[in-house]
Amino acid sequence: MTNPLSNENDPFIYSQYYAIQGISHIPIIPRSKKAMVEWKEYQTRLPTPEEQLKWFNTEKPSIAVVCGKISGNLCVIDFDGIDAFNKHLGQEFLKKTAVVKTNRGIHVWIKTTQPVKPQHYKLENGDGIDILGEGSIAIAPPSIHESGHQYQFISETLDIA
Repeated sequence: MTNPLSNENDPFIYSQYYAIQGISHIPIIPRSKKAMVEWKEYQTRLPTPEEQLKWFNTEKPSIAVVCGKISGNLCVIDFDGIDAFNKHLGQEFLKKTAVVKTNRGIHVWIKTTQPVKPQHYKLENGDGIDILGEGSIAIAPPSIHESGHQYQFISETLDIA
């Protein structure tokens, strides 16, 4: 699917899009990585339309997606740097699945056949690769990082491989 959100910055529109995709998501305090709600229950259920309206239509918080089984076994591979992404996956992934530019790195969104446990890998150059799986959240577009950088989809598709 072509990116329908390429010129959109409204968290409510993204919330609706994530819901249509079956991705659980929660509000995050703007310019932080802290949840505005107790999010454990959203590991087992999607937010209701009423919750979406309450959370995202008025205050315009940031958004995090809930990884794991609730979101179709969504797994987010978090590369600390663009070089690590290019070395280990490469630009070809921009055509295959949803890819997000973060403050200093890349998030690659994939769906797996089974839930994935979170893992961390340290690379030779000091960068890391985090696997955000069951019980994890990932800050998602159109959130603003504390540095002022906006999380943005940069892939040619928003289909999740």
